[in-house]
Amino acid sequence: MPISIAASLLLGFGIFIINYNNNQNEEIAFSPQVQETHDYFSSKINNELVNLNKKKTPQNKKLISDAKKEMESFENDYQNLKDEIAKNGENKQIVFAMITNMQTRISFINTVLKQVEYINKINNIEDEKHI
Repeated sequence: MPISIAASLLLGFGIFIINYNNNQNEEIAFSPQVQETHDYFSSKINNELVNLNKKKTPQNKKLISDAKKEMESFENDYQNLKDEIAKNGENKQIVFAMITNMQTRISFINTVLKQVEYINKINNIEDEKHI
């Protein structure tokens, strides 16, 4: 059972990395300041996603699955903003929207992590009652 969970996590993480690397290959030429901000937030988001995957259990897998779908939606919105920059160049409104998107993703992941930790805590209490 633990091996299958680990394999599932590795498979999911591998798919995420492949998709992330494919998106990286299509990078837009940002100004140095915007690139630095993008890199910082991308790193933070990826770290939080790894933390989320580490906490996956049978009891919270639906929550995590739904959260990943929502993250895909955020990523699609972000890609649209990058496409807008490719067409029209950088401007403050688009850059602000990109930063807001990434901040929202981090906040969302943190909220999901808190919910997952709460579910795990309740399940641990229930398990202790049955011992």
